[in-house]
Amino acid sequence: MEGNLNFGLSNTATALISITDINDNPPELTVRTFSGEVPENKVNVVVTNLTVVDRDQPHSPNWNAVYRIISGDPSGHFTIRTNPITNEGMLTVVKPVDFEMNRAFMLTVVVSNQAHLASGIQSSLQSTAGVTISVQDVNEPPIFPVNPKTIRFEEGVPAGTTLTVFAAQDPDHFIHQIVRYSKLSDPANWLKINRTNGQITTTALLDRESMYVKNNMYEATFLAFDNGKSGKSG
Repeated sequence: MEGNLNFGLSNTATALISITDINDNPPELTVRTFSGEVPENKVNVVVTNLTVVDRDQPHSPNWNAVYRIISGDPSGHFTIRTNPITNEGMLTVVKPVDFEMNRAFMLTVVVSNQAHLASGIQSSLQSTAGVTISVQDVNEPPIFPVNPKTIRFEEGVPAGTTLTVFAAQDPDHFIHQIVRYSKLSDPANWLKINRTNGQITTTALLDRESMYVKNNMYEATFLAFDNGKSGKSG
């Protein structure tokens, strides 16, 4: 320019600078405590959705959330799957829960990204939250403690002989329900069961040579049912 700004020649150029995202924003759960409820004995049920905020580039490893349960679930009843669209954590039951064993769960969850945080960036206090899960009681069918039950008797015992007591247990310990019994299958019509206590007695002579006896075994099936609002049977 020969030292003269009035006569110097100049031109312009554009510099295109591409700024790449780094993981400098840790994910933050929107609240410190979540809650949900689940019926007992159900699986693949979403209990609650965990919501998170992340200011990094959406739908990138720096933004994608990874959720973990770090306490409160030693038996592995729950897992957290990430919704790829919303980045929410879907807390899901994968192993049936029992109301009579656990009425509620108190979980601690933590969220991070697929990519590691950039050097010098600390995890947020909001990356950890508690989850309270209430278990809903559901009427369950009575259970026979031994099934099948095998007993041995000689043929020819008189009618009215008590063979055994086949009592069922109601797993719903916190609900006062009555269990009753009936006969479901008795091909030779040799047996009867006491409706209230499950005592099985003969109504005819047991005959080893009967067509209903196979390999010296005669099989009958009995039913136990409760009087709950939605009655169940076993």
